[in-house]
Amino acid sequence: MKIGKLLYGLSVIFVAVLIIGCATSGGSSGTSWKRVRMVDEVIGKWEGSVNITVPENHGSNIPETSIEVSVFIEYLKGDIEVTGGMKVDMNRFLSDWANVDSIRMVGITKDLLWEVLVEEFEKDDSMVVGGKYYITADLSGSVDEFLIDSAGYFMINDSQTQLKMVFNQAVSFGFGDTGFKEIVLNRK
Repeated sequence: MKIGKLLYGLSVIFVAVLIIGCATSGGSSGTSWKRVRMVDEVIGKWEGSVNITVPENHGSNIPETSIEVSVFIEYLKGDIEVTGGMKVDMNRFLSDWANVDSIRMVGITKDLLWEVLVEEFEKDDSMVVGGKYYITADLSGSVDEFLIDSAGYFMINDSQTQLKMVFNQAVSFGFGDTGFKEIVLNRK
């Protein structure tokens, strides 16, 4: 799996939607972490999500809202590939945006906003419209590339129940946000 592919996918989503505005999320605290050195340390299935706060943007008529980004990875001992995926759920964001008085008054609906976004998402081969109000990306990749990715690295907690994807640079969306630098996945 390539962390760079995840970074690219997340960036494309929010750059394609310049009218959105995105922000921050944090990781967990109070847990001891060590850097993952061997792929065998992540055998199993891992899932996690982060809510990205979208700050209010009067110029674009966007209220403060959020978008949920979910990630999963799975590795079976001896496999040559790590399976992974990302889902970006935009339901809440679209509902909140469609309920802004100035948007609603001109007849723009949640579905119309979604159609505009879908047109942008379909321009990117790495993103797939997965269903109504969400998009997905395949993050699968070879085991050789899994731990050696210039975009970031993985850490695992002492009890080996959580895996943290840490990005070398904050995933920021260019709207004055500080971005986020990590997402924590739980062992399933």
